[in-house]
Amino acid sequence: MKRSFYFLMSIVAIVFFAAGCVKDIPVESISVEPETLTLAVGETSSLTVTVVPEDADYVLAFTSSNGQVATVSEEGLVEALSDGTATITVKAGNFSATCEVTVIVPTLDVSPSVESVSFEGVRTRTQEFTVTTNASEWTAEPDADWLSVEYTEAGFILTAAANLSMEDSREASVTISAEGFDPVVIPVNQQEMRMYIGGNDNNTACYWLNGEKTVVGPENGSFLSALAVEKDGVVHCVGREGIGQSYATYWSEELGWNIFQPYDECQGNATGVTVDEETGDVYFSAYYYFFNPDYTQTTIAGYHKNLIWEAMTSEESGTAAQASCVLFNDGNLYMVLQESGLSYYTVNGERHELEMMDQGNYPSSMYVKDGDVYVGGWYLTELNGELIYAPCYWKNGEGIALAVEYACPYAIYVDDEDNVWLAGAKGPGFDRCAAYWKNDEPSVDVSSYDNGCASSIVVIDGDVIIAGIHGGAYPENSVIKYWINGEETAVTDGSTPCYCEDVVIL
Repeated sequence: MKRSFYFLMSIVAIVFFAAGCVKDIPVESISVEPETLTLAVGETSSLTVTVVPEDADYVLAFTSSNGQVATVSEEGLVEALSDGTATITVKAGNFSATCEVTVIVPTLDVSPSVESVSFEGVRTRTQEFTVTTNASEWTAEPDADWLSVEYTEAGFILTAAANLSMEDSREASVTISAEGFDPVVIPVNQQEMRMYIGGNDNNTACYWLNGEKTVVGPENGSFLSALAVEKDGVVHCVGREGIGQSYATYWSEELGWNIFQPYDECQGNATGVTVDEETGDVYFSAYYYFFNPDYTQTTIAGYHKNLIWEAMTSEESGTAAQASCVLFNDGNLYMVLQESGLSYYTVNGERHELEMMDQGNYPSSMYVKDGDVYVGGWYLTELNGELIYAPCYWKNGEGIALAVEYACPYAIYVDDEDNVWLAGAKGPGFDRCAAYWKNDEPSVDVSSYDNGCASSIVVIDGDVIIAGIHGGAYPENSVIKYWINGEETAVTDGSTPCYCEDVVIL
């Protein structure tokens, strides 16, 4: 019994001796990552704490200097509550480390701030946006394949592919989003294409908007030569009135049909019209002629600005002149003139001669792009011993001949890649077809050889849009048509003689 007691006391002594030999390992240093932290309201983030040495005896304690801005849990999870700053401190033993926390209110602003974006037809098809956000990443995603996004340093550019339908508008949206932010959704709608065709129906001046006809001149004695359409749909038409005699005319819905005679007993024809949409000034080109006592004829060419006549050629007796077209572009007024056998384009009245092509120039149309002036038309030349009209164009006055074939281009267009397109009639007399040319490539027929003639051409995103007439060699009735990539659509039914003179596409 005494022996057992001594044995138990020995064990207790050994245990107490061993316990007395265990020592606390102190903390030497502490660090926290990250040392700075930016969070949006509602976000959370975990802190990582490193204590040296690893086997030190410690208990971590987290505190926040501003619990209204950010709190921290016992495990080091920081939660952002409101905008401002707070210092998160973590202690272990006699050491501490801090993390500076900045809390921001989530911002995802898109400007211009619009309820929706509306693209009108095929012309206005881009909208640039600026994105202001404190998100690290954001995206702009359209929900339709006819919309695309190009990112910029400040935001993005939204582009709509051309809507070539004259019947159906389109609707879609683009969503700007970032993780943790409310997305911004912008509805997008695109109107149908608007095609204005100016011409004549049964010797009556009129125009068609997507197939619906509007009469602008007196019946059976008025003829439309050209039209211009402002972005808001205001239409301006010019032409002539009279059978046997001819008087220059201008029409708008506001002013109606007006005849102009700036010289006593003169006749004339208005050939082109254009609008400066910044000022509202309307210009139309015209030429006037009258017969002299010696039976010679004097023709004077120029333009009207807001109906006021300005002669551009000599007013001396016996002068022969003509004005083919007029165009207002980037603050400048351009015209095509002919006087005494020479051809010119003018810029604000300053003449630039068109190079003489073989035996004579016949300029018919004009296009201005990036300051370069393109004039389309034809010239007189010889083929297989016969005189013919052959297609050509001039760039800044320099003549460029296309393949020598009997053809008269009436329209010119230059696309975004600086390709030059012409459209007109190919073939003599009524044995002609509507055709087009691209640069120096061979011509392309778009109709059969049955009085076909193209009056306009526009190329949008590679789609070729042509309008003109086909069929109905006199005394039959021709039909106004348009072709999109060769697919034909009739505008008139052939019950009356019609002619297409000019086309505007919006």
